[in-house]
Amino acid sequence: MWDYNIPAEDVCAVLLGEKEHAGHYDAHGLFRKAIESFSWYTVMEIIPLARIKELLRDFDLKTLRDKRLAEHYAFIGSKLDELAN
Repeated sequence: MWDYNIPAEDVCAVLLGEKEHAGHYDAHGLFRKAIESFSWYTVMEIIPLARIKELLRDFDLKTLRDKRLAEHYAFIGSKLDELAN
């Protein structure tokens, strides 16, 4: 973890839905950090698409600092929903 002493294995387990918390972070907190810090391609390398779709379903994109990023992930979420149908 880049700004706290949290093992990477715990972070990955939370992002994959295998664990509830890594330090004080839950899945949505870590997802926020990932999408605000990394490119879409890096996020896809870290988190499987099915899990991204799941996280986006319950994530409030309006809480992101960057409005364009929120719009970008809203678009991604809609495309992931289309792919499943």
